[in-house]
Amino acid sequence: MDRRLNEIEDLADSIGSAYLNKGKVNLNRIIADNNIRLIYSKYKDDFLGQLVHELDNFYIHINLKDMKKTSGKARVTTAHELGHYFIPEHRTQLQNGLSLSYNKDNTCNPDIPKEKEAERFASFLLMPKAEFSKICSFYNPGLESIIRLRDQFSTSIESSTIRYIRESAAPCMCIKLNADFTYNYSFYNKRLSNIIKFKDKPSIRIDKSYLTDVICNLNALPKFSYIENATQISKWVASVSPGSKFDLVGLEQIVKLGRYGAMVFLMFS
Repeated sequence: MDRRLNEIEDLADSIGSAYLNKGKVNLNRIIADNNIRLIYSKYKDDFLGQLVHELDNFYIHINLKDMKKTSGKARVTTAHELGHYFIPEHRTQLQNGLSLSYNKDNTCNPDIPKEKEAERFASFLLMPKAEFSKICSFYNPGLESIIRLRDQFSTSIESSTIRYIRESAAPCMCIKLNADFTYNYSFYNKRLSNIIKFKDKPSIRIDKSYLTDVICNLNALPKFSYIENATQISKWVASVSPGSKFDLVGLEQIVKLGRYGAMVFLMFS
């Protein structure tokens, strides 16, 4: 699987680099050069994007029910659908009548290989390796770099955070929270897993009282500001015993994502 994902990363990186214009990948040019029709509409169905093949033509449908046409989320969704187009096996299945629908629950789900592959493609298409590394080298580790990546490539905080964690030399993870502070998902890199020895998805601790105070403070700050504190991993991961040898000390950064909740970024030394 790693080899296949590496091949997908290289494919996406080569395409993204070729269409890089003033530091931003031109998705409209990619779509036009491949004779794909991009359609924006507010669909009732619960999907973010969908690539379909009809009468020998490909169509990308982007659902504007929960996002704006110009948003980073819309660009990430479009890039995800381009992944289905450019990954040969996906394209062949679509030509044979298979429908691939992308929704908010697919991205980090390892049980859906095609969606994981399209998500990886989108990440490297929108954030080519050379430009990605250049930006990260200019800014402080963590959310400062992540927000700069989001701004430069017109992506989303979520996609930029996940890519940053994958590439980081430090053990780190993120926890996505819903608007009511309930748990949505978590993502961590191999460096952290090698230390903590996660056997499965970690059980996450959610202190709603603490998060309420943090978000209240964030509400008084400009959009996409973040609050940071020192933390121990046991504060967030229930399987780690406080004070144990696995109870890493590190940096906690929290950013509000508007009506989409909040993102907790954790980085350890």
